[in-house]
Amino acid sequence: MDIIKRQSMHWSQRILSENSSLPFGATPEDADLSETLGLWVQIVVVLSLLLYMTGVGVALDLDRFKDAWKRPKAPLVGLFGQIVVNPFVIMGLLKLLGGDFTVETKVMALIIAASPGGNGSALLTYLSFGHTETSIAMTLISTVVAFATIPLFIFLGTEVFFPEALELEIAFESIVLSALAASLPPLFGIWLKKKRLKADMVDPVKNVLIISGIVFSVAAGLLTVADPIFRLGVKALGGKIWLVAFLFNSSALAFGYFLAFVACLADPERRAVAFEVGVQNLSIPLAVVNLSFGTGVEAAEFTPFLGVYVIMGLCVNYPCMMMFRYVFPIDRMKDDDERPAIGLALEA
Repeated sequence: MDIIKRQSMHWSQRILSENSSLPFGATPEDADLSETLGLWVQIVVVLSLLLYMTGVGVALDLDRFKDAWKRPKAPLVGLFGQIVVNPFVIMGLLKLLGGDFTVETKVMALIIAASPGGNGSALLTYLSFGHTETSIAMTLISTVVAFATIPLFIFLGTEVFFPEALELEIAFESIVLSALAASLPPLFGIWLKKKRLKADMVDPVKNVLIISGIVFSVAAGLLTVADPIFRLGVKALGGKIWLVAFLFNSSALAFGYFLAFVACLADPERRAVAFEVGVQNLSIPLAVVNLSFGTGVEAAEFTPFLGVYVIMGLCVNYPCMMMFRYVFPIDRMKDDDERPAIGLALEA
């Protein structure tokens, strides 16, 4: 907590410095409110990650997870799309369309693209008759390795594609530690379930952790949207940022499905891979920005693209799920889950 307070004071002093200029035409009053909200976002997003990802570890059925890896082709194809293809797709889009974007916007887009599968990927997979266990397996593995993949692609992007981002003086050790905050809790949850929880306590503990994490995640999102500099940023960046977010969401889904098709996966596995590649974890980018680049005004310069990406994701991913479910329905794979969708919403 002392580190967070010192960091917040550092950025506040920088903003109040006469040599500092406020982004997006913000006023000093906007900056003061942004700093206050930013400190709370930092605290809330850390709590969200710790609680939710620990709950995912507790919820994981190790036997079913191992079964998913008995057919490793589907998870490996999905992980290739998630970890390798996505970052290069966003770098290409930014090179093509992002010439007018701020450095912070480019870095945030890169962090999102390099992040693991999102919390809703398994739910969308389930509702579209995809193979749920494949989705869960990919989400867990991509989350665990995020401490390496996120810094790697930020380094690659800033050194090769966007050298202007070097002016941010990126502290890669802070990014690694931020990503570890998401990578380690699932492993702790697995250990907790195996070593400390009795069988009748698994479901109550899992539900409390995951629901609490979701609540804190929503709270972090609402605090971010309440930031006046965030709203000014979305307005200032113009229509092109919406186009990039739409194209990234759409192309990630399409590339995921195409990779699965080329790999000759079954239809349910193709849908699982498509949503795993197309749906990103949004708490991790928010945590990386707040813990690595500062809170308040500094973070608000990064987050406008995140907000636009969320809206475009809702506009792309859910209609795609509806199309799979109602226009192109298929049978589930025999070994797949038949649990109700609300259970999967909590567990994946």
